[in-house]
Amino acid sequence: MASDQLDDLYINSLLCGTCYKEVKHSQPRSCSHVICENCDAEFRKTNPGQDCQLCIESRRTTTRSGDQSYLVRVKPSVPLRRRQRSSSSCGSPSCASCRKKVQMTAYCEDCKGDICTNCCEQHANLSALRNHKLELKTPVQDSRISTTYCHKHSEKYASIVCRTCNAERVCQKCVKEAHIGHDIEHSTGSSSQRRSATLPSDLSSLPQETYGDLVKYLEDLQINVQERSQTLTFSMREAENEIQIHAGNWIQEKVENAEKAKREIDRQVTEYIEKITNQKENLMNRIQRRQNFIQQRSQMIDFELKEVLGDSQKVLKTFNRCSLDDDGYTQMAQCQELFTKRQQLKEKIESLQKSFNDLTFDYLVSTEERCSLGKITTLRKWSRITDSCIQRIKQDTDYVPSAMMSAPNGTILFSSYKGATKAALDLVNINGNAIYTRKLQDNGQDVIPTPVFGAMIESDVAMIGWETTVFTLKLSSHDPVSSIGIKNLFVPTARIHCLVADQNLHQVAVGNDKNRIINIFDFDMKPTSSITIKEEGPPPSSLAFQGKNILFTDGERTALAVDRNGNTVAQFLPPGTSNLKPVAIDASRGLVYVLWVNDSSAVVQCYTMKDPAMLGNPVGEPLSELPGDTKFIAVIPTVDGDDRLVTGTSDARIVVYCIQHRTSRPQNFCGGILPPAPFWLRHCHAANGAELYEKLVRFKSALCTELYSLEFIVASVHLCIRELQLPDTAVLSNGVSECPLRTLYSRWESE
Repeated sequence: MASDQLDDLYINSLLCGTCYKEVKHSQPRSCSHVICENCDAEFRKTNPGQDCQLCIESRRTTTRSGDQSYLVRVKPSVPLRRRQRSSSSCGSPSCASCRKKVQMTAYCEDCKGDICTNCCEQHANLSALRNHKLELKTPVQDSRISTTYCHKHSEKYASIVCRTCNAERVCQKCVKEAHIGHDIEHSTGSSSQRRSATLPSDLSSLPQETYGDLVKYLEDLQINVQERSQTLTFSMREAENEIQIHAGNWIQEKVENAEKAKREIDRQVTEYIEKITNQKENLMNRIQRRQNFIQQRSQMIDFELKEVLGDSQKVLKTFNRCSLDDDGYTQMAQCQELFTKRQQLKEKIESLQKSFNDLTFDYLVSTEERCSLGKITTLRKWSRITDSCIQRIKQDTDYVPSAMMSAPNGTILFSSYKGATKAALDLVNINGNAIYTRKLQDNGQDVIPTPVFGAMIESDVAMIGWETTVFTLKLSSHDPVSSIGIKNLFVPTARIHCLVADQNLHQVAVGNDKNRIINIFDFDMKPTSSITIKEEGPPPSSLAFQGKNILFTDGERTALAVDRNGNTVAQFLPPGTSNLKPVAIDASRGLVYVLWVNDSSAVVQCYTMKDPAMLGNPVGEPLSELPGDTKFIAVIPTVDGDDRLVTGTSDARIVVYCIQHRTSRPQNFCGGILPPAPFWLRHCHAANGAELYEKLVRFKSALCTELYSLEFIVASVHLCIRELQLPDTAVLSNGVSECPLRTLYSRWESE
């Protein structure tokens, strides 16, 4: 009850009785009507001398019968004292006419009380009551609750006045839904402030009942505020505890994730350290073995040299002990050739000993500076290799050769396959003897024959590409085969189509049969890069390394050299005008060899890559003395400077040719062209490893030459002594009856 009275006081003192807009400042009137300043100013302009337009305004009221001629003088705002009087009774008010406790709709001044809707209609219809003065309750008075809470959203407070919609009070949700762009105004101050502004300053002037209700309302309000405060405090504590729990869980989760990541990083670092340590130990062991090998060979050379020097000293002592002044040896003293040979032997021994002591050689240049291509000739003195290789390689006639490649130490690696489940690797030397043979077998059910492609990475370690897997195996033993799948690097249904290894770069290049992308790996088959050939065409059929460039053929029309970005460095054209296709390619000493074939013939042409127009420059005449079914080529460098070109056919027949080079500078006494240093020596940690290797090779060559010369001189001495026909005994000048020269010669020959 007290809250309703306060709401009435607030509503009727807050809104203008004419425009129903919120009034912020208003002068109190004796009639208790509230009018805003704008409406009051307009009324006073047209009605001078009048105080309130609501007290004299006549409003038309429509009756139930539809008669609109009846005018009733109604005041929209009930005086405060009458509302206080009518609200002083407890419970629901009763109609002053019918005494029913229903909702009152008007106030009758003649009946001195509120009347209901039915009695209001009777006042309009009955002639006896028609002259009574009725004061209808305004819509604002009938919607006290709706002015506090939104009429559409009862849970929202109507704190906004929409001036576009005739001062309708709405909530925030209504503004977003139906009042977008309207002229709205927010109510200022809280509800308690607005109510206190409209209440009279002296509450003692209010009736006792209203004052008691107001006190009771304030006490209830205080209790509600305390309960609300306690509820909010409890909710805040619960929210704070929940936030602390969630924050603690989140922090704990982040800490656990960080610790997990740290453990994973520590594990990976430990694995890398162990792997690097193992690789270091393996490398140091290999270097130690090679150093021991070099030391042993050096000791052997030293021993051989001492033997040669000992033999030479014996010869010198023999000649020194001879008395050339004796009469019996006048004929031998006249042999000028014997003295010449003796002097030559002495000079060469002194030169050989000096060279061995300091290992100093005055001629050491790179291979590229010293050699250039001369001509390709058939190696006739090794023609027997063809027959022997056929017998050694084709041990199983069901295996089909699919690739051939040069291997370390002047060997050749053949890869072959049988159906789709068997593969083989055969390593043979230049004399046609099989060194290793290793076979693989797959348990797959695929019945499509699949070629295999092999490459050597060490003296007895090879790689073989089969389908989408690269196997690494040791040919000299039966160690388990390691395999690494590289299917994820290819497009679907793609398979390995070619494979090549380079021991200098420590890299493996793999091509597939679907596109022109070449994948580069290290010897552990870890991807390092990929090369996309920018020039369009079929996939590569043969690969080779040439420095930092990649050589490849596609088996149809193209033989190219590309850099690591896929750009063309050189293009090799077929010799002549015949319809030739490039099927194989290899390189050695800066030269490129390409095998061109057609239906009936095969040709090998050599090229250089110094043409500014990016075309391979043909060098020498092409080699056309090849079997018509030649499919493979491999170039093997040798110590003597004349490389070997090995060609292979589809039925495992090979022919060896000699590539004769000419030197651009005179050779020194060592002779020949040095082979490149082995991979382990070029990449070892010793700074003088490669230089020591070249010195040892040169010294070996020089020693062989000197030993040959020494043997020739000794043979000449033997011949001279035999031609002298020395007697078994002779009388010397000192009276000794013997021949010391013949005795010494016999003793030396027997030793």
